[in-house]
Amino acid sequence: MTLWIFASLLILLALLLILPPLLRKDLSYGNDRREQNISIAKQQLAQLAKEHKAGNISEPDYISTKAELEQSLYQDLQESDADNTQKTAKSRGAYFSLAIVGLFVPLLSLAIYLLVGTPQAIDESSRVVVADKNGMPDINAMITRLEQRLEKAPNDAEGWFMLARTYSVLKRFDDAVTAYEKSIAIDNKNPQAFFYLADTLAVAKQGDLRGRPNELIQQGLALKSDSQMGLWLAGIAARQSNNNAQALAYLQKLHPLLNESPTEQQEVAKLIQQLSGESSAAAPAPAPQAATPVAQAPAPVPTPAPQAATPVAQAPAPVPTPAPQAATPVAQALAPAPVPQAATPVAQAPAPVATAPVPQVAPPVAQAPAPAPVPQPTAPVVTAPASQSVPPVAPVAPPAP
Repeated sequence: MTLWIFASLLILLALLLILPPLLRKDLSYGNDRREQNISIAKQQLAQLAKEHKAGNISEPDYISTKAELEQSLYQDLQESDADNTQKTAKSRGAYFSLAIVGLFVPLLSLAIYLLVGTPQAIDESSRVVVADKNGMPDINAMITRLEQRLEKAPNDAEGWFMLARTYSVLKRFDDAVTAYEKSIAIDNKNPQAFFYLADTLAVAKQGDLRGRPNELIQQGLALKSDSQMGLWLAGIAARQSNNNAQALAYLQKLHPLLNESPTEQQEVAKLIQQLSGESSAAAPAPAPQAATPVAQAPAPVPTPAPQAATPVAQAPAPVPTPAPQAATPVAQALAPAPVPQAATPVAQAPAPVATAPVPQVAPPVAQAPAPAPVPQPTAPVVTAPASQSVPPVAPVAPPAP
């Protein structure tokens, strides 16, 4: 209601400023012409009288000239009065015309607006800009209107992109993903749509940009390789994949693009410094790994030596086994023949000593004498038959008498 009152006052003010000057111009024009004619006639009569007094003009000429001037002035005044009469009539018509214009122009404008315009838009606009408690506009109403518009124009890629951004603000991430995908399906040349879709998918994965989000980032960078958002997301994705070299390359490319944002540029610089430190700290790691096998090389050398010694120590074990069996028959008492069998494992013991790769490594050469105790098994081999021959001799002697 206030709007209409204000509009009416503006119309009246405009009419008051325009109409009066137009009316005053017509009336003043007739009066000015009459005054000019009288003034000119007076000047001519004064000049004529001056010339007559000076003797330049004779009396008859003076009288005739004066009569002509008066007659001319009379005619001019008559014409001026006639013009004023006509102009007065015209002025009355002008008043009527101006009244019609001043009255019907606003009414006609209002009628056209009511027929062609949308007066409801005034109320709708007032409802749209309804603020909540925090002074923010009603986002839900904006989303509703945008959704209705996209129903009528489903091929509006920019509209779907704006709707997806709005969904993200409201944390409706599933709806945002759907809207971003529709926008990309309509227009796949918008790199921002790829970056925002990747970011939204990462939110659903607890910030993880690996997998499909990273693929979307690379597609966006293929369209715009110097995108600040794309380079930042690509660097984070590479860092999450433990590819610090690639992450460092993305961030180093991003750093000079942030000259107009000093705060963000400092954050990127800190991250670059951190990645550079991690890369330099990880560089010497291979050196100890190469030294480890060298130190471990002697380890396998002593391993076969104890294994070879083990069968030598175990070789005497089968020798005492036939001793109890030899106590029954004398022929079996002569079983010291198994002594050569003990020699067989003795002969096998040197074999591993000869095949040991000790001579191939210079440091373990000092360990080669370790198998030297191999001759020790010969002592038990000799003592074993000796101990076996004593018991059989004693039982043979009594049957001789």
